[in-house]
Amino acid sequence: MRYRAPRYPANSELGVEHEGTQHRARLVDISPTGARLRGIAALTNDTHVTLCHLYRRIKARVVWSNEHYVGVEFLQPLGAEDLAALRGVMASQMRGGAAGHHGFRELR
Repeated sequence: MRYRAPRYPANSELGVEHEGTQHRARLVDISPTGARLRGIAALTNDTHVTLCHLYRRIKARVVWSNEHYVGVEFLQPLGAEDLAALRGVMASQMRGGAAGHHGFRELR
């Protein structure tokens, strides 16, 4: 049985650089070792891409794709801060947060 890192739901927009062109995609879920993207055309397995979110540039390779989603594996595992930023939550909330904090963002 192969170990699989826990996946966290996400809904962030990011850029995907592939062969000198940047495309927009939506992050569906993420783990420290990879992510699932929606809204980008199917890419060939083992294609190298760069995910761009704010100032972050994360190198990854495509491990699977179909007409709806693309799965990527990060070349270097993400730390808690990068993982939280891509998910759109604060790092303290990923560890359960401080007492009294539920981890949900308020709508304003």
